[in-house]
Amino acid sequence: MNLDYLKTLVVVAECRNLTEAAERLGVSQPAVTKQIKVLEERLNTRLLIRGKKNLELTEAGILLELYGRELLQLWEKAQLDLCKLSCQQAKQRLRIASMIKGPFLTWLLENFKKIYPRVPVEQVEGSLDFLTASKDILVISAERLKIPEYTGEAVYRDKLVLLTAKKHPLASLKTINFYELARQRIFTLKASYPFAMVAGKHNINCSQVITLDSLDAVLTAARTGQGVALVPKRVTLAYYQANMLLQELKVIGFQGEYQLWANYPEREFAAAASFMAFLKNSLTQEKIAAYFASSDQGSERIQTGVQMLTREKSSSIC
Repeated sequence: MNLDYLKTLVVVAECRNLTEAAERLGVSQPAVTKQIKVLEERLNTRLLIRGKKNLELTEAGILLELYGRELLQLWEKAQLDLCKLSCQQAKQRLRIASMIKGPFLTWLLENFKKIYPRVPVEQVEGSLDFLTASKDILVISAERLKIPEYTGEAVYRDKLVLLTAKKHPLASLKTINFYELARQRIFTLKASYPFAMVAGKHNINCSQVITLDSLDAVLTAARTGQGVALVPKRVTLAYYQANMLLQELKVIGFQGEYQLWANYPEREFAAAASFMAFLKNSLTQEKIAAYFASSDQGSERIQTGVQMLTREKSSSIC
């Protein structure tokens, strides 16, 4: 059985929505639907039921999702172990730098060393030209870097969503447009400050954007009706699904997300392969999400790790 199909089912189970699952997986919604259908046909059983608002798993779907999650975790472990072996045999040093401000890279490497204690790591600093001149340094950034003989890969994405209190005037609406959003008092993390810059390019007054240090403070402001919250979805999903005082509101013409990119030499680079496997690991992804949401890592931790887009014009302002 194709592990990608099981991964699709696991993500659908987490999102309870085909569109959101497709966004998380980086594929089209029809592709997600097709993969679920293939699973159902091969197993000759129904896995999903469409509810009034979200999808629900059947008893068979719940069982397969549990087994699928275990198989995916086992495959991740196999990849990590193989990368460890490859790095030990190659005896190659991992040289890594970051274009993202703050202690993020130091924190990331501390977690990497817990899994790969025998892989020598060197944290490098300097200008981008200096870092990439030797062609053996992996660079973490908030967007793909255009460097000769380097390739870039998005290793983390977290969509920004708008949350409102149930009693907020906007709560009765299913969608609003970007201009209506700009008229609201918007609470967001300090790392999301580029929202105001994008709005300025479209002649939208965002004087009521209020940045706070912690995710909890942002959600509390929205929950108590002081305004709306613009927050990363992955780290807040469990909160607002469990807390009936908050709900998501769709914003037409606006899309934003946190992104992390790994840029590394195109030639064979065993140390880079090990680090990529580490970044893609589901546990690492959860830790990155928790790091971005924490209030004790410093306000500069992801200020360069946000991209904001609008339908009228894509704008990268990382």
